[in-house]
Amino acid sequence: MVNVKRLVGILVLVIIILSLGLGIPLFEGLGKSGFLLESIQMMWFWYSIPLLGFTILILAAATIEALVTKGDDLYGNSLLFFSPGEFPSPQFNFLKNTGKIILLTIIFTLGLSLFSSITNTSFGGIGSLEQQFTVMDNTIFRAGLIPISENLIPAGFVALFLVLFRILARKIKLNKILFSLFAVTISVLIYLSVGIIIHLMRYSASDAALLSVGIFWFLGGLITVLSGSIISFWIMHTGNNLFLDLAEHFGNDSVFIGTILALVFLVILYVMLYIRGGKKVQNVQ
Repeated sequence: MVNVKRLVGILVLVIIILSLGLGIPLFEGLGKSGFLLESIQMMWFWYSIPLLGFTILILAAATIEALVTKGDDLYGNSLLFFSPGEFPSPQFNFLKNTGKIILLTIIFTLGLSLFSSITNTSFGGIGSLEQQFTVMDNTIFRAGLIPISENLIPAGFVALFLVLFRILARKIKLNKILFSLFAVTISVLIYLSVGIIIHLMRYSASDAALLSVGIFWFLGGLITVLSGSIISFWIMHTGNNLFLDLAEHFGNDSVFIGTILALVFLVILYVMLYIRGGKKVQNVQ
């Protein structure tokens, strides 16, 4: 049976991705005359083409999985794109709460940014644009375009892998546990491999920088597999790039203090919403 709710969720997420990943940077490039610069044009095409291409690939994979119902009970049909708490992701109830996962991801991202600042460790970054834009224009353009474009590359490969792996699994009647182990492991390795490959050109001269990139994308792949959704790693990637960009323009100390204040506020908000609030709901029941 076709999971209409998941398909609607995927379509809504794709609309959000295209609006934030393409719409806002396009508005910045045209409205602020950024596209008069060749470097900005090249960045736009360099990132917008894979963003569109891998979005189409994921939509095609989702359509195939929606139409193929044989073996769904055994192998599921999650593409690890937007299927929180569904197999092969862990079957934990808290993973099905998208709002909670998003808030936890933001808290984790801010903590990672603080760690990066304290230890002077970089988990990747983005090159500088010519100063045709204002500082805020630069930040909005790159934060909207680059993270989701890069994230959709491994997400597309994972979706394709899962479609093909399910076909093979049904054919050879693979054990469900083995299917889960292979699906999870290979999906994380795809994120790790793609993350390193797309940053080789920039960081090939530094083994330490590549190691940091590898750790970041391994964590991103792991978070994606655990949550069953690309949203968490998208937030994590965007937050990391934003922190580096803002620290470069406004000074590390100012951004550091702002990050601490935001982190404290969000931790308090999480406690109020999901710990104290959860206890009140249980008491009422």
